[in-house]
Amino acid sequence: MKLAALILSRNYGFMFSVVGRIFFMVLIGIMVSALDTGNGFAYTMAGITIVNAGVNAGVMLYYRDWTADMVEEHTRLTEIQD
Repeated sequence: MKLAALILSRNYGFMFSVVGRIFFMVLIGIMVSALDTGNGFAYTMAGITIVNAGVNAGVMLYYRDWTADMVEEHTRLTEIQD
């Protein structure tokens, strides 16, 4: 489990910051909307993804202690690798 956490924190470190997570999730939402199937499903899923990005940002900003602990754990794991 530690190896998986190390690999994820090393390769996806941007997910541990509010701006990185919002940017990534909005980008995914925009890419999903490009899969227009004609029935609006892609736009619905893109909207849900973008709303989820907002909720994630709200949680990360509201629970600053948890976010700081998560970033500290990420930093510690990446320093183990180096």
